[in-house]
This record gives sequence, C-alpha cells and structure tokens, in this order.
Amino acid sequence: MRKNCLPHIKQIGKDWYEFRKRMPKDSGHTGEFKRRIRAKDMAALAQVYAGVLNEYEGVCAGGITRLKIKPPTLPFGKEVLISPKTLADAAELYLTDRLEKSRVVAGTRALNRVRAIMEKATGIPFERFPLSDLRREPARVTRDALSSRVKDNGERISAGKPAIH
Repeated sequence: MRKNCLPHIKQIGKDWYEFRKRMPKDSGHTGEFKRRIRAKDMAALAQVYAGVLNEYEGVCAGGITRLKIKPPTLPFGKEVLISPKTLADAAELYLTDRLEKSRVVAGTRALNRVRAIMEKATGIPFERFPLSDLRREPARVTRDALSSRVKDNGERISAGKPAIH
C-alpha cells in the first residue's frame, strides 16, 4: 500500500481507495462518511476525491443526501469505478464486468431474470433499492419467491424444500 498525499484517503487494495471522515457533531449525523473509490492513477483519484469531498460537505450541511458523481474517463477508455449505492448501480457494475469478460448474452439474461423476480418479490425497483437496505428479509422474500415458482406442467422449478413461514 502506497502512501498518498490526499487527506482522509487510504489505499485498501490494488487500485482501490477508501475515503473516511468523521461526521461533525453539529451536522446531525453520527459515525463516519465512507466511500470506496477505484482509480488507476493519482490524477483520476484526485478528480474523484474532489467530488467525494463535495458530497461529504453537502451531507454535513444537510442539503444533500447522495450526490451522483460522474467518474472521469481515463486515457485508455476505462472509467474510474465508484462503489455502487443502489442495486441498479451494482447490477450495472456487474454487467460491465461481464461485458469485459465476453459473457454478454448469458450474464445479461440471467441478471435480468433475477432482477425481475427480485423486484416483483420485494415490490421495490432496483433504482430505488439502496444497498444499505439489503438485509435478510428481502433475501428471504426473494428466496421464497424463487422456490415457489412452477413450470407450465405444474412442477416446481426449484428442487429445494419449500419455504417455511
């Protein structure tokens, strides 16, 4: 891990950094403000850092809850990745990773199928489902929805045991 010159930034892995700063007591928030950032070089990190610092200041001031940060494009065409905030962001990040690995069709179909089942089961669209709310209950509801699905001939799709309520 190399030392960098930006305050509140710690390198946590190859090309991964974490911004951590304690919330001021007078802001009404408790704990720390954290964001994970992926950047290939210090110039890209500095650009994203400026946006994260603005988001932190906005949250402290009470005017902003979340700020969409447009990641800069690096010279070789890749974007700097910022940790996902919603399930839709996570799904997009997953598809981007799958597209890089040339598993376009199978990965997209599977994700879209699971996404539709999960949205129907929980009643919350991916765009409005924060990752911080992803707990055991939505997972149980989705599992139950998956295990109760049936084929056209009446057999269950899942070979597992039925969900017990």
